[in-house]
Amino acid sequence: MAVFYAYVVEPLLPGTALVKGLLYALLIWLANAFIVLPWIGEGIAGSANISLGGMIYFAVAHTVFFVLLALLYARFTRARASAY
Repeated sequence: MAVFYAYVVEPLLPGTALVKGLLYALLIWLANAFIVLPWIGEGIAGSANISLGGMIYFAVAHTVFFVLLALLYARFTRARASAY
């Protein structure tokens, strides 16, 4: 997910690193919730086996991961660019 973000998604998304992270999180969550999980029999957003609280927890943890990914990627690419 990080390599795909760095080479494909990040250059295409508008806005700051925070906005990019939130958009990437939303895109991946929607794909997971409405395509992947139903396809493997887990229902929409995993509703066949987890509660609403579990779905919310997963969405929050998922969002934190992607926002941190975007923020750290922006920071390290800036640091690398300024080192040259």
